[in-house]
Amino acid sequence: MGRELAFVTEPTLYVEPREVATHLYELLQEGAGELGIAFVGYGEKLRPQYPAVIVMPGAKVKQLHATHTFNVGLETTLLIYHAILNNSTVTRTKDDLELVEGIENLIEQGEMNLDGHCIFCYVREVNPGMVSRPTGEQVIGSRMLVETLSQARF
Repeated sequence: MGRELAFVTEPTLYVEPREVATHLYELLQEGAGELGIAFVGYGEKLRPQYPAVIVMPGAKVKQLHATHTFNVGLETTLLIYHAILNNSTVTRTKDDLELVEGIENLIEQGEMNLDGHCIFCYVREVNPGMVSRPTGEQVIGSRMLVETLSQARF
């Protein structure tokens, strides 16, 4: 019997903000039911249901790391809107913070490397408070900044 060689290919590292944003969008879509998220959007301005999470690609920063290698920093913004208007502000704020904790735990599970597509991914910043909608209406929510470290060869 011949022995067959199996080649294992490593996942490609993300080097563009849209790649990370798409991955996070899909991750949130999969976990939406368990987290209690009614709507996950990708850059949309309209939120047909609440609680809602909007994923927005952000900045890209490259730094020379080593011979023929850049460290690539990628940012993604998550806007969390928690607007159950028949609940008190205190209840909505508490519910929003619990939702944010759940989203943070989802992103930072396992090896925190987006299934091997980056070196490291974590929630760098959480800013709870009031979020202004384009209509001028104030909604209780949070802004999360997700930072991803990757590398690119040249």
